[in-house]
Amino acid sequence: MTTPKSVSLALLLILTFGLLCCWKTTLPHLEIGKAWSCDLQLPQRQPYERDFTAGNSTLGFEAILVLSQGTEWRIQGMRAAARVSGIEFQVPAQPNWPEQFIRAFKKFCSVEAHGAAVGWLGHMELLKLVVQSVCSSALILEDDMDWDTEIRNQTRLIAAAVRALTNEEDNAQAPYGSGWDVL
Repeated sequence: MTTPKSVSLALLLILTFGLLCCWKTTLPHLEIGKAWSCDLQLPQRQPYERDFTAGNSTLGFEAILVLSQGTEWRIQGMRAAARVSGIEFQVPAQPNWPEQFIRAFKKFCSVEAHGAAVGWLGHMELLKLVVQSVCSSALILEDDMDWDTEIRNQTRLIAAAVRALTNEEDNAQAPYGSGWDVL
């Protein structure tokens, strides 16, 4: 029997995996705790200069955002892996969630663990940042994420599969297509 909790977990896993795909704009790395705004970080270029392929430094997305509560050793490990893979990401600041807010979220969403509730709230905060920015797409990762060094080659195949699944044609501006809000 499928429970709402297992469906939510499955959607989160699909979101995390599916977002490991696609596009190039050179965005500077932000330090932990600094505010993030996609429209302020984009370089001043003409649209035709951007590389929106799934194998670029942001895997075909306008930005890669890392969810972190400030665990420095995790971020340093991700930065090392990103250098090897040629990937760029940003670490937007996360709010300091009040305990009563976390308790209310746990009760409303049937989440038992404190860390899981904070993680869900963090994902929602990053989704809110993406919606409020001028970014058309973003990949959200957690700070304990790991990937193959060949991810930039692999995401090209993932993008083609997503387009086939959603019946979309090749689109240089949206390597994963545009027929979805959350992938």
